Amino acid sequence: MPKVYFTLQKKIAEVDGKKTIADYAKEQKIVINMSCGGKGKCGKCRVRVNGIVSEKNEKEKAHELVEEYRLACQTVPLGETYVSVSEAKARRKSIQPRDIKIDKKEGFGIALDIGTTTLAAYLIDTKTGEIVKERSALNPQRVYGEDVITRIGNKSVKVYKSLKNGINDIFADLLNNDDFGEPFETKVENIHSVYAVSNTAMHHFFLGYEVTSLGVAPFQPVSKKSNVKKANELGLEWLEPDTNIYTPPVIAGFIGSDVLADILASQLFKDDKPSMLIDFGTNGEIVLSNGEKIMTASCAMGPAFEGGRIKHGNISKPGAIEKVKIVDGKISYSTIDDEEPNSICGTGIVDLVAELYRTGLIDNRGMMSRNEKEIKLTENIRFSRKDISEVQLAKAALQTCIEILLEEFDLSLGDLGVVYVAGAFGNYLNCENARRIGLIPDIPLDKIKNIGNAAGEGAREMLLSESLRTQAENIAQKIDYLELMDKKYNFIDRYMNNMYF
Repeated sequence: MPKVYFTLQKKIAEVDGKKTIADYAKEQKIVINMSCGGKGKCGKCRVRVNGIVSEKNEKEKAHELVEEYRLACQTVPLGETYVSVSEAKARRKSIQPRDIKIDKKEGFGIALDIGTTTLAAYLIDTKTGEIVKERSALNPQRVYGEDVITRIGNKSVKVYKSLKNGINDIFADLLNNDDFGEPFETKVENIHSVYAVSNTAMHHFFLGYEVTSLGVAPFQPVSKKSNVKKANELGLEWLEPDTNIYTPPVIAGFIGSDVLADILASQLFKDDKPSMLIDFGTNGEIVLSNGEKIMTASCAMGPAFEGGRIKHGNISKPGAIEKVKIVDGKISYSTIDDEEPNSICGTGIVDLVAELYRTGLIDNRGMMSRNEKEIKLTENIRFSRKDISEVQLAKAALQTCIEILLEEFDLSLGDLGVVYVAGAFGNYLNCENARRIGLIPDIPLDKIKNIGNAAGEGAREMLLSESLRTQAENIAQKIDYLELMDKKYNFIDRYMNNMYF
């Protein structure tokens, strides 16, 4: 019987003439980015194929695939087939531990950050506070859509189950005592609790709540309260059945416990001057505090900085262009893991647009100065005027959200003492370039502080300290949520004005 060979992963499957390459990859636990859910729309699942396969269909032809590239979600192996997949992998979501007073409880716990794109888990020695081990992986729900709205619209059992499978897989990796070079002494029965933070949609998927209400106005959660469940109630393997799983309170439909954890980890409400926190994502989350009150808002930035709706964009994976510089009109770049360029990821997109603007190759409207339709990075990677527009849409949403929050506090940008940048994307972001295009407020760079995966750190702190858990619960009761679409804010007109660089 003919076979499908995944050459880089050294995995083999038998051809049945019906399944797509994506189907075989999923069976072999090979992660391929399919942000459109495998409908052939996004073009992110490009793979290099040699062998006997189905003819290109209309969906593939629309993506102008070059050489031997095909869409994994559309191509059906019909005979011996060799597939080269540059596998999508999660970038490490490291946390920056604060020096806090801990309860010094014997045993271990897990801080879990359930993100729309990435899952991150941290094994914590709760007697010392030490991070013993950490792991990140892509959220397998991505095959059902890159954003939460698409997944909410799907709401099938498979979407719920895929998240649980992903969490079980990351726990299996985290609790493997046989990792070479990383010996540690622990047993599953010594793990007493898990503290899981997430946005509201992931919170509902994780707890098995109905998600429909999060997809339609007024986007109300089923429950905002903190919760304690047992591992066996949630279908979590690799833990003792009665292990406590704690989920902190969520704030609103698009502001979850991950933002609460951000606030806890940053302690921005204790700063001498007004402080802001920005957590980048498909939904941008912004928090503003003046020391007396805390207000938060969420804006739909879209998936541009995860490679979505960018023709040759992708998530951060080996071979993705992550840094760009233009000198004397020539574009230079570096890729993740120094591999052959195959796409451009979020940080590379920010760099490229900022450099095009700095050098005058695009104007403040995003128009290319030479009336070109696209910028050529490599033979197979180009950046178009439409791609620039996607960046403008994202930055305009964030910029408008920040403006409205500042107005609510009767503040200007100059009043801010610090802007905290949280999240994995922020970890690798060139803040000067982000500021140039309006993605970060126009304040001195020494006022911008990158705090890494603050959501994961907040989860760690709640795991280690009862007093900080109480503080988080109290903060959740005091946070004001600002609804941007209230007519008095005139969001749409301001949003359109902020499209300019």
